[in-house]
Amino acid sequence: MRASQWIKLLLAGASWIASQRVVLSEAAFNPLYAAQGELVFESIRDQQKVVFRQVFRFNVAEDETHKWRLDLDTEYPDPKLPIKSLEKVAYDGKDVYSVVYSPQRTVRTATGQTQLVPNEPIASNQFPARVCSGPYPIDHSSAIGLIWLAFLSGNHLDQSIQKVRFPNLLTTYARRDPMAWICDLDYALAQSEKRPLLTWGRFSVNKSYISKSTLAYPQMDEPETPSDYTRVQKQIAQYSALSGDLLTRASYYLEETNAINGVLIPQRFRCEVQSVPDYPTITGRFEGIVTNTTPAPRDTKLMPSLLGKIHVQDRRVRYKNRSSFRREVYYDLGSSGWITDTNEPAIMTALAAKPARRVIPVIMNSTLHKTVVALFVVVLGIAPLYLFLRKRRPLNANWP
Repeated sequence: MRASQWIKLLLAGASWIASQRVVLSEAAFNPLYAAQGELVFESIRDQQKVVFRQVFRFNVAEDETHKWRLDLDTEYPDPKLPIKSLEKVAYDGKDVYSVVYSPQRTVRTATGQTQLVPNEPIASNQFPARVCSGPYPIDHSSAIGLIWLAFLSGNHLDQSIQKVRFPNLLTTYARRDPMAWICDLDYALAQSEKRPLLTWGRFSVNKSYISKSTLAYPQMDEPETPSDYTRVQKQIAQYSALSGDLLTRASYYLEETNAINGVLIPQRFRCEVQSVPDYPTITGRFEGIVTNTTPAPRDTKLMPSLLGKIHVQDRRVRYKNRSSFRREVYYDLGSSGWITDTNEPAIMTALAAKPARRVIPVIMNSTLHKTVVALFVVVLGIAPLYLFLRKRRPLNANWP
């Protein structure tokens, strides 16, 4: 057999293995149930006036091995830009995969205005996808975080205790906000045949977790600019100043349940989210209801379906230490589907194209900063004089 034939055979084999890896991950998902429902979020000013309201429609399914799939469909409630989106999220027992589809996209006109245009045909457009290490959906919205808490958190909570340090998934952007990493979760569970269910939960700031060093928050992104660093330090200072009732950041309540195939699931639930320091008069409120359930649905795929061109932000390769950090890498998906192995060539190529970045030096306090600036000015003044005198010295001068 010729060398070229061997190469073709090896490439075909590699392609088949890659496709089988995807097929196997699909075939392993046999959900115990699927639950469809509606989640409503409202921003409330001064505890009475609703200033913002958004409605989400969700579909969540879970199997005995704690793999799950979640679809979240919504329309942004801005009459000028009513953007619709469908986010598909799945957990394969190790990592969290997601992709967002929208029938419209925003464009900037020649006059500087933003408007919506159709995203058709779907095959010719590029859609954003994301992969991160599990089991928590920390790279996703607080709406997804709440649905995960309501339906799936019981798999990750110990029934023998009632308090644990836990990611606050109700923050808007967990990768950029220390609030996601400085809370305890007080909780209560109800036992069922397959797994326990969260019946009550409260996220409260634990000040012993607060640190000015972002290295204390391993899953938080490192600041990339001085303004990022200033923002994070401002957040940390604001959270350090919280006291009393303000230490409670969110409270979850299960109001009604249903049992399907030995799994206890929420029927009605709600969550109250406290104000943030920059908007002290505004609080948030979620209300969720399950409108339909399907026991053991058939022909169900785990991994989010891929349509059109998919551009992936992969955070499984992120890391940080005292000197350098990397947040993610980017690549496009081919016809073989999701890349589940971080040693695949596409990811290795992306890693080579995005080396780690240096950590921003810690900004000094004002007194030390002024001292360093003064010394810097003196050095700048001495250096030209030194060079001038050295250039003009006699040949027989005893000069160092």
